[in-house]
Amino acid sequence: MKEVSECGCPPGTQVWVRDLFFNQPARRKFLKSEKTEFGHVVDTLTRLALGRPEIHFSLSQKNRQIHDWPAAINLQQRLAQIFPKRLTQSWLAVSHRQGVLSLVGFLSPPELYRSNSRMLFLYVNGRPVWDRQLRIALLEAYRTLLPKGKYPLGVLLLELPAEQVDVNVHPTKAEVRFQDPRTLCKTVTNAAQAALATMERQRWTRPLAAGSGLRAAEAPIQSELAPLLPEGVAASEPRVPTYDALDFPQRGFPTDEESRQPPEKLHQELGTLFGELDVIGQFHNTYILCEAPDGLILIDQHAAHERVFFEAFHKEAIEGQLASQILMITETVELTAEEAAWLEDSLPLFSRLGFRLEPFGSYTFVVRAVPAVVLRQEPLELLLELVAAGCKGVGSLGPETLLEKLLQSMACQIAIKAGQRLGREEIAALLQQLDGLDHCSTCPHGRPLWWKLTTGEVERMFGRA
Repeated sequence: MKEVSECGCPPGTQVWVRDLFFNQPARRKFLKSEKTEFGHVVDTLTRLALGRPEIHFSLSQKNRQIHDWPAAINLQQRLAQIFPKRLTQSWLAVSHRQGVLSLVGFLSPPELYRSNSRMLFLYVNGRPVWDRQLRIALLEAYRTLLPKGKYPLGVLLLELPAEQVDVNVHPTKAEVRFQDPRTLCKTVTNAAQAALATMERQRWTRPLAAGSGLRAAEAPIQSELAPLLPEGVAASEPRVPTYDALDFPQRGFPTDEESRQPPEKLHQELGTLFGELDVIGQFHNTYILCEAPDGLILIDQHAAHERVFFEAFHKEAIEGQLASQILMITETVELTAEEAAWLEDSLPLFSRLGFRLEPFGSYTFVVRAVPAVVLRQEPLELLLELVAAGCKGVGSLGPETLLEKLLQSMACQIAIKAGQRLGREEIAALLQQLDGLDHCSTCPHGRPLWWKLTTGEVERMFGRA
């Protein structure tokens, strides 16, 4: 190096970096194969391009152009440049502004998820970050909508004054520290919930997100990174965002919502409600078959009833407690030492569930009242199930989250089961109850509640299309 000096860089200036490690690669022994390292380059460029849609990005290797993403007018256009249409066409727009805080982006509906969070692209003031707090805040909006261990997809661009964020807390700038993290995380959660709230209005008209027909839906879907990598570059090496195949085939699956719109307004926007579907019957005494204006609707009766119970229980528990029924003859339950210790600390929680319990000896409890809704079930067996489920999560769940988990387990235990025969009146009542829910696309554990097979898909199956 002979001289260091400042120079002007007007618009249009090109900066070339060549042979950066011509004599000794940095940490050479840690480098992987050329294909793997190029995969890392693609990953980095993708994250930069998503954060700056207004900039033209081009990637070449060995005099061959790999990617060319012209300047986009908005984030949606940039997404269309980078990812296949079937992946992003069902994503939800997020737009939220609160004072000096701005949040825009796109998120996937609950039926589109991954086994890891690598397809969650988070940005703070244009900088790609891998921030744990932001991810947790976003996942909070999907609670009870996704199966355990699954993550949504999306791109979120967060803008806030520079003085409210510290970017110098991580060697690679991947993490940041916020001046008011609690307010910020709450804003992210609310914005995501607001986006999810718009999905119910598209319940029957959502576009298909994958190939048509059962064969196409069952076929394994290739990695979403494949279109980004040149031929021969492996997409499964460590650190490369391989975006493993869809965990659920993407076809006419329902959406979820958190709006408080009355059924009359939803009817005007949807044109159809569950209660207005023509019931065909039951399949294997497990699925309710209904005819929709443009296809066939299959409803998992257990998942549907489970969601009905969970929403009712959750509302009562938030407002105070579930209704109780005092037992004429008290019962006793014996627990293990660990379960007894946990239950004694959690008695106020079980009181909100409708149980009245008192310690009776070392590991024994007296049951004086149970939730009124479970009188026809086996309340003591339910109590043991709840204690076992709660005791497992004692070290990692807060009281409200634990309450929610117990409500999920409670709803699952007392809901109608797969294989149970239902009469026409029972089916009609269940469909009417679904219309009054805030969430009606998944069970509380995140499994799909209903499925749509369009008329076009059926016609293609029989060669009529």
